[in-house]
Amino acid sequence: MAIRSLVEHDPTRGVIVLAWLVGFGWFLTTLAAKADDRFPFPFAAAMAIVVGPLLNFTLVFVAALLTTWTGRALGGRGAAVELRAALAWAQAPMLLFLVLWIPRAFAPGRWSRPLDLVELAVLLWSEGVAVVLVAEVHGFSVRRGILAVLLAWAIKLALIVGLLMAAVPDRPSSAPGPRSSSSRSSYGAASV
Repeated sequence: MAIRSLVEHDPTRGVIVLAWLVGFGWFLTTLAAKADDRFPFPFAAAMAIVVGPLLNFTLVFVAALLTTWTGRALGGRGAAVELRAALAWAQAPMLLFLVLWIPRAFAPGRWSRPLDLVELAVLLWSEGVAVVLVAEVHGFSVRRGILAVLLAWAIKLALIVGLLMAAVPDRPSSAPGPRSSSSRSSYGAASV
């Protein structure tokens, strides 16, 4: 398989370029539909150039670490650099986002539903390729590849939920309960 040759000879080949292009295209496609008078398209494009690739680099690197761990727990032998290459190349179908932003930007309402279906198909295609490549790099069956990817997704989800719970401050309860002595007094008068 081509990924085996890639990870054996040059596992970093194309990783940065693919992650940058996919991140830019994906973010631009997402922002193009939201562009309007208050959020002009040139600003959305500039934001996609900066934020999209950074976000996608992070996603590829984190996913590679997690699938390295989950794959090794399942008996795999892939290294993080190899899985980073596999996951970056698995995003190749998502290069279609470099074209899909055009109808999102210039005909937003008319093509919305069909574009949603095309984008979903591209994402599922990319995930399917990721499963096969993760299995190949780890040297085990596609069934174990599915399990390794699902476990990595579960860990990512748990991390996101944990971070959100840690970031959201606790709200005081509005439930009735015992009131403090200061709340019994009225208008600042001392209570007896």
